[in-house]
Amino acid sequence: MTDARLPDARLPDARLADAATAYLARLDAALTGVDEGTAAEILAGVREELLGQDAAATGARIRELGDPEFIAAEARGALPGEPAASAPAAAPVSGPSPAAADARPEPAWFAVVAGLLVMLGGVVVPVLGGLAGYVMVWLSTAWTRGQKLIATAVPVVYLAVLCAVAALVMGGQHPPATGATGAAGAGSAEAGAAANPLLPAGYDVLWSGVLLLAVLQLGVGAWLLAAARRTRMRRAG
Repeated sequence: MTDARLPDARLPDARLADAATAYLARLDAALTGVDEGTAAEILAGVREELLGQDAAATGARIRELGDPEFIAAEARGALPGEPAASAPAAAPVSGPSPAAADARPEPAWFAVVAGLLVMLGGVVVPVLGGLAGYVMVWLSTAWTRGQKLIATAVPVVYLAVLCAVAALVMGGQHPPATGATGAAGAGSAEAGAAANPLLPAGYDVLWSGVLLLAVLQLGVGAWLLAAARRTRMRRAG
């Protein structure tokens, strides 16, 4: 601080106790950088309060006034060590964070397309259409994990049973050869007797099973669509 701003700031004064003079000197140094008019008013006000008091009263008043650094900081509008005016943080110009992107609701059409592909995808594009539908089902949030497992397990278990039945039927149509090496006529008669016309052929079982699988997929897809609709209504409510 300059003498022009506060001419008697550093001049001895018999009316000031030694503690008051030292306190004013510290306050004067702390107010460096503060507007001169504001600093002069603060110094003058503090000096007035300390004038004419004895050492005990001066010490008590100094403790009430507090550290000169805090007085100067209040004059600057900030605490010591902090900038006088903190600029607001600039808003990020980049896209949303991954967490915000994950929090976006899933579009309603995604679950509908997944259910329709499970129902009809295997008919429109054999094998690949159905697989695409199941991939979308597992990526969607419209169904619980248990519902996804049920929808996936139904066709898998059905195909396993179908293959086992077809293998049994095809195996029954070809009985093992007997150890006898008799006449060819006798062998042919046994082979003819082994073929049972009441039992379907292996390929008949497979074709019928594929058609039944298409019907089964219609049911699974309809169940998925109904479950997705219930989930959407529950979330909306």
